[in-house]
Amino acid sequence: MLRVTTEFLGPKDEPNIHDVAYSKKNAQEKVLKPLKLKPTGHCVDIKIWRAEHLPITDDYGEGIDAYIKVRYAGNYKDTKDISSLNPEWNQNIKIACVLPNQSKAVNFELWDKDLFSKDDLVGTFKVDFKSFQDKMLEPKWANLYGPPPSADNEFAEKMTLYGYDQGSYYRGRVLYSIGSYNDPHPKSNVSDIKISFPDNPKPNAPSKTYLFRVDIIGANDLPPRENCIVSVSIGPYLLKSEPVKIENGTCEIYQQLEDKRVNLPVNADEMPDIFVYFQDEAKIDRRHSFIRLKAKDFLNPSDDAVKTFKLKEDKSLDLVTDEEFPGIIYARIQLFGSNPPERRPLNHHQTEKLKYQMRCYIYVARNLPAADKEGTSDPFVTVKCAGKQGRTETRENTLNPGFFECVTIDNLELRDLRKEVDMPVGLSVCVYDADTHENADVESD
Repeated sequence: MLRVTTEFLGPKDEPNIHDVAYSKKNAQEKVLKPLKLKPTGHCVDIKIWRAEHLPITDDYGEGIDAYIKVRYAGNYKDTKDISSLNPEWNQNIKIACVLPNQSKAVNFELWDKDLFSKDDLVGTFKVDFKSFQDKMLEPKWANLYGPPPSADNEFAEKMTLYGYDQGSYYRGRVLYSIGSYNDPHPKSNVSDIKISFPDNPKPNAPSKTYLFRVDIIGANDLPPRENCIVSVSIGPYLLKSEPVKIENGTCEIYQQLEDKRVNLPVNADEMPDIFVYFQDEAKIDRRHSFIRLKAKDFLNPSDDAVKTFKLKEDKSLDLVTDEEFPGIIYARIQLFGSNPPERRPLNHHQTEKLKYQMRCYIYVARNLPAADKEGTSDPFVTVKCAGKQGRTETRENTLNPGFFECVTIDNLELRDLRKEVDMPVGLSVCVYDADTHENADVESD
């Protein structure tokens, strides 16, 4: 129960003197009580079967000592730890609880056990309680995501903890089953599951072979690096373009990556996400920016249109400065479950380059965030196109600046804009806060 006394005092009002006798007499009228609910004993029944494609996390670079921690309603249990990149636990975890409670999901954490230091978190996923309440689900795969193995900063820690939403790198998958049932006297425990054939064989989730096809057209608004490599992954499978030189933030790639046969779950919701990366070297720790896509959105497409993918910086590696854009990739990504069509050659609409003048009229900005400790900002605007940029003058001490300037960029070398092009020209507009002591702070783009 919650017992409350509330007063509102205006100017020159005197606070009320608390009358204990009156309070006791009228206590029942002023007590806020929850609805009367009868608690019910309940048991969450989890079967942890195995994991695949786990990353190497040991300092000596040989493997991982993997175990899984399951949490629900304030209770938790761990599996045994196994030294393998593809561990098989075959264990049954039961977690006792009472219904109703405030826990909406069961949380799974995969850890690497260390003898002489703190255990390392590898990845997490969660399962909504209502999706399995009072029934047992069939075995299914849960994918793990996080930062690249070499990443080591606060963003990497956040990616590991919330990898299911924020991760930039596939970290393996876990096969599990889950269900629940009422039990008047539930107990939490861990036990081994005996696997035998044919009575109790190893479980699996249905899978099949797909064809993964990627055509890379090009990229623009890239950070100023020497080379551009575009890599595309789905689970443990990786396709990668040959390096192409970047000129003025743009590169025309026009490469058809080799078709790849991939084994994935039949259930599209269990498929690992697709990642598209921009990198300047063929190393995982040189992936500057990325975009994460749902595989089912590219399954058996009805057309072969080239799509535009706006990348974002991988902050766990921190390879893109505030003044740089993470880039835009133009590509065709397809995943075929059966009867893939014959691959068509890329049509390279190679038109001549012309010199253009670009004029961007900057008028006003409104409701900018405060960037200085005084609660104001010193904003200016930059405009970038095809590797060149211009900017406005700085407006000091304002969150609602009026610029009324024309930013002009001369001698832009672009494909003939009057003709069909495969790769549209990008125009980027950024608002910065000028800082006399440090680099300018990006407010928005």
